[in-house]
Amino acid sequence: MAGLNHRFIYCEKENNNDGIEVLEDDYVDIHDDFINYFSDFLNWVEMYNLSKKEKMNGLCHYGITIIKDDNIKKLANIINSMINLFENSPENITLTGMYTCTEGHTNGYYKKINIEKENFMKKIIKFRNIVEKAMKNERCIEHHGI
Repeated sequence: MAGLNHRFIYCEKENNNDGIEVLEDDYVDIHDDFINYFSDFLNWVEMYNLSKKEKMNGLCHYGITIIKDDNIKKLANIINSMINLFENSPENITLTGMYTCTEGHTNGYYKKINIEKENFMKKIIKFRNIVEKAMKNERCIEHHGI
């Protein structure tokens, strides 16, 4: 799955865009299909929309979102629940994605998201590790939308 990725970055300070080097271990890219699939759960977490300078629930899909304070713990709990759920999945997973309909047609379909458990688990565990590092060090996570 190339292309439309969301990047989650462990930040030593809020808004990491001012020349601070981000190490490979301090970020993870997660495809937009997964973010959409889990968006209902992510909406339970209060975040901060950097562009609008306001609090919101869930991720700013196309911009920068800051996750901090007690909301880091909520995010960690949601990620741990995802890990527990997917530990019970088969090796090849098919998820039901967004409903798609081409212009001019009345019949649409639900996109199928096919993933390999091992690759997905590596990403989600890395995401958990980054979130737990932010929680332990009382830092924040910066999300960059697609």
